[in-house]
Amino acid sequence: MRNLVLFSIVILLAACTGPNKSNEEDKNAAPQSGKFYGLKEINAADAISSDSIISILDEDKKLSEFEIEPGVKVKGVKTKIEGKIIGMCKMSGCWFNFENKAGKIITINMREHKETPKEWLGKIVAAEGIAYSETISIEELRHAAKAEGASRADLAKIKSPQTNYYLLADGAIEKK
Repeated sequence: MRNLVLFSIVILLAACTGPNKSNEEDKNAAPQSGKFYGLKEINAADAISSDSIISILDEDKKLSEFEIEPGVKVKGVKTKIEGKIIGMCKMSGCWFNFENKAGKIITINMREHKETPKEWLGKIVAAEGIAYSETISIEELRHAAKAEGASRADLAKIKSPQTNYYLLADGAIEKK
């Protein structure tokens, strides 16, 4: 579990600080409205809501094992989801967040750090890939908080594990 947490953090940090490919090198990164972005062309039809996918992941039914990176396996489901982008990578748009009605966040990471338009912030987007969740233990949360300089009082407030939700996306498109 700790490896999965560290892997997720490394991916986010590397994606936001790594070099950006030019549009000539990556035809899928061209900031054109209505164009798909990523490794796979998708459309917005039949996308389910972020509420629905979080319910599926929480029920832990119909989940299969997927290898999302060499040596990194998760239990998840192939799906297409849609939501309003509430936050995203400011460097290249390689990740973005949806929020469901209950306030739970799902982070969409573009496979191979493919870029998406930063203008998508606040827009409805569909993304297709592998959805999965991970639970971070109280000990791991406290360790991370301590490493960031949290006080003893702040550490004492951490009393339950945290579940994070992700979609490793092969493609994304703005929903019109």
